[in-house]
Amino acid sequence: MKNNVTTGIVLVVIGFLILLHQSGINILSFGILKSSGLIVLGGYIFYRGIHSKATGLSFLGSFLLFLGIYYGLAEMHLFWPTRGLNLSFFTIFAGLSFYMNYLFNRRNLSQLLFGNLLLILGIFFFLHYLGRIPAAVFVTIVDRYWPVLLILIGVVLVIQALLPKKERPAGAKN
Repeated sequence: MKNNVTTGIVLVVIGFLILLHQSGINILSFGILKSSGLIVLGGYIFYRGIHSKATGLSFLGSFLLFLGIYYGLAEMHLFWPTRGLNLSFFTIFAGLSFYMNYLFNRRNLSQLLFGNLLLILGIFFFLHYLGRIPAAVFVTIVDRYWPVLLILIGVVLVIQALLPKKERPAGAKN
């Protein structure tokens, strides 16, 4: 019942704003709607993920939340997003999302390791964007060795899935 009321209110507001926009009355720009929607949706999904202990939901929710904040700040003209800036911040957001998972859900060490890896990679991208890492070095490293990152992540995931789970006492949750 409560979910139907919330969903109904959200649909009424979205429909009303779209109708106003089609009528030529622009209360909010698309950028503000996009960033606000991402923040609300990300917060809701993150909240649901924490309470249901669903790691994937809390990761997605925190990533969308960070993404909404990023686009909101860009919409306020605090910076101009470019492809290089997007790459660095999206990588940092993914790392922070792993940290959020680690803090609020099961304390899985691989989440902390992936978080560190993505934060370091995102900072590396950001330093290149700022011009602190020469382009030749950056292009050589990224262009030649980025698939190694995918291979390492895949190997860790496969090994983790194949390792036997620790036996838990009866009634214990994951």
